[in-house]
Amino acid sequence: MKFRKTLLALTLCVTGATAQSPALAQETVTFQASPIVPTAFKVKRAKAKGIELKPTPGIELTGEFYASSAGDKSPAVVILISGDGLQESHLQWAETLAEAGYAALVVDSFGSRGGINAMDTAGVDYNDDAVSGYRYLAGRDDVDPNRIAVLGFSTGGAQVMSVTNEATARIPDSFTPYAAISMYPICPPDGVNKWPLLIVAGDQDSMISLTSCQMHTYNSMKNEHPAELEVIMGATHFFDNPMYEEGGGLDMLGFTYDEAARKEAVARVLDYLNNTAS
Repeated sequence: MKFRKTLLALTLCVTGATAQSPALAQETVTFQASPIVPTAFKVKRAKAKGIELKPTPGIELTGEFYASSAGDKSPAVVILISGDGLQESHLQWAETLAEAGYAALVVDSFGSRGGINAMDTAGVDYNDDAVSGYRYLAGRDDVDPNRIAVLGFSTGGAQVMSVTNEATARIPDSFTPYAAISMYPICPPDGVNKWPLLIVAGDQDSMISLTSCQMHTYNSMKNEHPAELEVIMGATHFFDNPMYEEGGGLDMLGFTYDEAARKEAVARVLDYLNNTAS
């Protein structure tokens, strides 16, 4: 497949590609987004005109699926990509998870809709992409439906926090991830996560507010909802992306790739997935 590397404005949370080219995804898969249900207001207006509105089928989504090295009935992770579109770095994370015993599904939110990134793709329902990816994994014979987590990067990380926020409407009861991980997201200071949540961010990240992430974590814990914030010292917004090292192509933006910080983040994520109860 063709990987896209598009530079966005600094106002958009993005992540980049890894320096090493990962192995090709084991399988490109397609799955249905949730049906689009008309609002009660639209149903009422249509009924007044003698028209019965029904849900319309959701679009066909595309993803890259990595089978777990552990074999059948393995735990799994839905990966939500960053705003610059599907990148090699997302696939590298999926490969790392697969090697550690987790099946992984990278949802191509923008390519599924004919675009490349958040700037050229309208009408993306990020929350439903997470739900639909979860539903697809839960229906696979080689995945344990009780051990499915969600992981998002930057813009995708913010969406992880949205789809797991107990105040978010229209999330089906069947969506019950055992863990949620948000990598350097823009955190909502209010709200409470519904499922166990880990936020990972650097203390030198100028694109997010660590204070907001701390407030969200505090609010969740105060309401007896498990939440953790892992702050990696010296790390910037794109600390796990080799494209931001000197000469990597995106180093002019002022963010710094940090191999040690990346290894720390990988270890922390795997530890969290391994030790969070379903």
